[in-house]
Amino acid sequence: MGLPLMFNKSDEQLFCPNCGYSMIKPYPRLCPKCKCALEAVIADQEQKKKEEEREAFWDLEAKASKTALEKSASLAPQEFKKSTDSAAGKVKGVRVKKKESKIVNFDSPMIEVVPGLEYIKLLGVVEENRVTLFCSNPQYEYFLELSCNLSVIATSILSGELDRMALFSEETKREEKCLFLGNDHVIYLIYGVFPDRKGLWVLNRMRNEMIPMLKAAGKKIPDLSKLELHNIRTKFLNAAIGIMNEYVNLKEVFSDKPIESIDQTVRVDYFGLSFQSIGVLSKIIGDELNIQGVEVDDPSLKKDLQESLVTAKLEAIAANTFANTKATPKWIGVKLSFEAFRFIIFEALPNAYFYQILAEGNLEAGIKLRDQLRPMLEECTQEPFRGDLNRFHPVSKALDEFFTQRVFEA
Repeated sequence: MGLPLMFNKSDEQLFCPNCGYSMIKPYPRLCPKCKCALEAVIADQEQKKKEEEREAFWDLEAKASKTALEKSASLAPQEFKKSTDSAAGKVKGVRVKKKESKIVNFDSPMIEVVPGLEYIKLLGVVEENRVTLFCSNPQYEYFLELSCNLSVIATSILSGELDRMALFSEETKREEKCLFLGNDHVIYLIYGVFPDRKGLWVLNRMRNEMIPMLKAAGKKIPDLSKLELHNIRTKFLNAAIGIMNEYVNLKEVFSDKPIESIDQTVRVDYFGLSFQSIGVLSKIIGDELNIQGVEVDDPSLKKDLQESLVTAKLEAIAANTFANTKATPKWIGVKLSFEAFRFIIFEALPNAYFYQILAEGNLEAGIKLRDQLRPMLEECTQEPFRGDLNRFHPVSKALDEFFTQRVFEA
């Protein structure tokens, strides 16, 4: 017989699925009564508890959002007008004109600015060690974890600063973007369809609102308690609603511009071909990439391990992004210096294949490479991969010859 329920909490009580014996933490790996294995039951119970805690957290966030909305709705129209004038004056090169005032909040899946043409799906703030400081839309919470993973790749392998990402959404059938701003180990992000300059304006406003809140907490972010984090999220929610109300009541009068590059060429540093999330070809080209964590003496083995490491990271980004957001990454931009960028370029191929390129220079030149690469990859991607790597040897040799050039014109 297990311990009486009066001596433990019901949510910490575990029952053997075989004999019904009850246990409390710390749970044994085998049932003391019938010796039944309990690992799966323990895992299911812990997962259920996590889901309940997550649901409770978002209930608190929803209540906070409602309170902030009520507060926002009570503001007088002239207060929004004053704030709009101030914001326009702070952004160099942005000319705005007033629109009919309207009030927005984060209750909807997206904030529509111009129906079908300009919208915001997510504002997020996350500490680089994956501590969530703010997430306006739990549907796209994965972007916070993704931004941390991308930041590691940007600062290590690509030796730059995470800047932006383009994705194709299966929901809206449009190319969308995610802009990033890093500051003092904190990453700010905005996801949707919007002009770059307006997105950067939002990110800078978010940073300026968050910094005083973190300073007032008086602790490093990983040391903040759950209550302190909740208070920061609630305060920042009010600020974020104010920022978005300013945003939707401004109208930019110039068109968006693509990334400007001082380069007219692109240099390819890596090429990888994958089937679903299985790497079938990977090539590090040159020695410009900063790949750490592989310590072996054999140069050939070291290169193989480095190629496998890079391939695994990029495949995980592509597969997990689609699984969690139903959006396929097209390219990710990392800023090296003024108008100098490195890119991770993804291109879908028939029969669930896709390739990844790491390149430095002009994005358009990198994207144009697909017209030269597709004919080379057609034969080996005609049928799904079934474990036979030998059939990729001919295209591997052809790619080695193709990438001896390395630098391609825009």
